[in-house]
Amino acid sequence: MNRKGFFISPVFVIKVLFVLLVGFLAISKGMAFAKKDTIFKQTSIDDVSMMVNTLAALPGDAVVTYPRNLSEYSLVLDSTSVILFKPGEPEQEWLRRSFFLPEGYTGEGVAEKESAVCLEKKKKRVILRGCAENES
Repeated sequence: MNRKGFFISPVFVIKVLFVLLVGFLAISKGMAFAKKDTIFKQTSIDDVSMMVNTLAALPGDAVVTYPRNLSEYSLVLDSTSVILFKPGEPEQEWLRRSFFLPEGYTGEGVAEKESAVCLEKKKKRVILRGCAENES
């Protein structure tokens, strides 16, 4: 007999369904992780830390405005690190980035729920503060 058509093996169907399920789970987990503000916090604190290092390396005085809205967060700068956190969250969730300022340089400042954050270098001081309206 001459049969036309093809046979789909049940094992093949199970493999295809498994691959689709794994792909769906991976995509949904990735999207859920991307929606969290963890990534935003990590990139923001890395940016601020690099901005402090850059300001310390520049000759003369300068003011730099951070380009993202940080109104949901608080930032604390000292001579060795910068801390980023949401007010009210447990201290274990705070992010801290350490950096090394050149000898004689100091870092200081706090920005609490400021939409525009500025880093200012005055002589050998790097100051974190909220920006005035005409600075941002």
